[in-house]
Amino acid sequence: MELGRAFTYAFEDKEWISKLGMTTIMMLVASIPIVGLLAMCALLGYMTDIVHNVRNGHPRPLPKWTNYQQKIRHGAYVFLATFIYNLPVMFITVFLYSFGGAISRSQFGGFAYVVIMACVLLLLFVYTSIAYSLLAIAIIRYSEKGDSGIFYRFDKLFIVLQNNASLTARWVAYSITANIVFSFLLLILGLGWIVIMALGYPVQGYLMGQYGRMIGASDTAKRDRRT
Repeated sequence: MELGRAFTYAFEDKEWISKLGMTTIMMLVASIPIVGLLAMCALLGYMTDIVHNVRNGHPRPLPKWTNYQQKIRHGAYVFLATFIYNLPVMFITVFLYSFGGAISRSQFGGFAYVVIMACVLLLLFVYTSIAYSLLAIAIIRYSEKGDSGIFYRFDKLFIVLQNNASLTARWVAYSITANIVFSFLLLILGLGWIVIMALGYPVQGYLMGQYGRMIGASDTAKRDRRT
C-alpha cells in the first residue's frame, strides 16, 4: 500500500479540478438537512467507485460525477451498514454520558469512572478497528459484486480478516495516519476545511482499493499454493 500516492493520484487526472470540485460541492450540500443525506450517500457511492477502480488497476481511478442515482443507491447501502456497525459505539457513548455524572459524584466514584473510561476506550478502539476492517472488506466485495447482503455476512468477512491479518493491520495504520494528516491540515487551513474533507473520500477510497487488491493477490497466491 502506498500512503503517499493516496494523496497525490487524484491530481494526475486531467479532469481533477472538475471531479474534486464536484466532490467539494457535495460536501457542502451534505451539511443541509434531508438533502444532505442524499449528498452523503452520493459521496459514499463515489468512494465505492474509487475502490472498484483501484482494486482493478484502473490507470485513472478517480471517476467522473455521472449517474448520480446509482451513486446514491450504492452509497445508501454503505451508509446503512456504517450506521449499523456504529450502533455499539453509540449505545456505549450514550450510556457513559447518561450515567457518568451519577457515578463520578463521590471521590471513589470519580476514580472508578476514570478506570471504567480507560477500559471502555480501549475496548472501543479494538472494536472500531475490527468493525471498520470488516466494513472495508464488505465495501471492497460490494464494489465488485454489487451484493448489499455482503455487509452482514460477518462469518465470511471474518474469514477474510483472519486470512489477511497483517494486511489489515497495515491498512488500519495507513487509514488512521491519513486521518491524522487531515486533522493537522484542518488546524492549519481553518476555513479550507471543506476542501480537506472532500479529499478524504478519494484518499480513503484509494487506500481501501489498494487493500482490496492486495487481499485479492494474497488469496490468489494461497489458491496457487494449494494447487
